[in-house]
Amino acid sequence: MKKTLAAIAIGMTAFAFVSGTAAAAPKSTSVILIDEANFAGDAVAEGLAGKGCQNVSQDDMATSLELFGGPITLWSERNCKGEKLVVTGDVADLGEFGFDNKTSSIFMG
Repeated sequence: MKKTLAAIAIGMTAFAFVSGTAAAAPKSTSVILIDEANFAGDAVAEGLAGKGCQNVSQDDMATSLELFGGPITLWSERNCKGEKLVVTGDVADLGEFGFDNKTSSIFMG
């Protein structure tokens, strides 16, 4: 992606114009934690959104997750402590990463 920057000075004020394709602004992050592998239909789920460290309301229940934005960090203890796993996309089975039923908090953004 190439950007071109042109500045025009008028008196003591400068104006900048950017042309070309700029990088997309970061998307907000949200995640759905699901208590069964492969995003199972009748599963219990919990959604979280925003930035920073958040404790989940259903400790140690996540087996799969759907991620919107990202990346996020899953933590095994409340207040973003303990073991961690960085996730950059949907995960059908957290057990493949040794993190099934371990999530107690999440850091986003």
